[in-house]
Amino acid sequence: MKCQQCQFDNEAGAKFCGNCGAALAVAGQTVTQSTSPVSQVRCPRCGKVNNAANVFCEHCGTNMSAAAQPVAPGVATVTVTDKKVSGWWWLMPIFIGWLGGLIAWMMVKDSDAKTAKTLLWVGIGFSVFWFIVSIIIAVVLNVLS
Repeated sequence: MKCQQCQFDNEAGAKFCGNCGAALAVAGQTVTQSTSPVSQVRCPRCGKVNNAANVFCEHCGTNMSAAAQPVAPGVATVTVTDKKVSGWWWLMPIFIGWLGGLIAWMMVKDSDAKTAKTLLWVGIGFSVFWFIVSIIIAVVLNVLS
């Protein structure tokens, strides 16, 4: 599939350009494939196989220049998915606040970056909530006494 931005010849079904990283989701576009044999590498983020010449992953748009793994010819490819994060990590930010959110973020970020970010924000949110509640309680107690 040709990229509209840089005219790079990507594989059929690619979602992102392997050269410039632009999104390729254009309806009604004709598919063209390169016929020259190329070596392949595996994306460090999603695990999908890409041409070694790609700068960006055709499936997730990740920069391929860092830690792309070569794929041996004739080897079956396996799709790598994000690991499921345990629900127990949600207890850290709920009970410990921002510090628990930070700890949970550090432990989960490599498995599931989106959940890790949410855990961090939940910890910050609970800390702010309980800080405001404690100020309100202190003011109410001061007024009553």
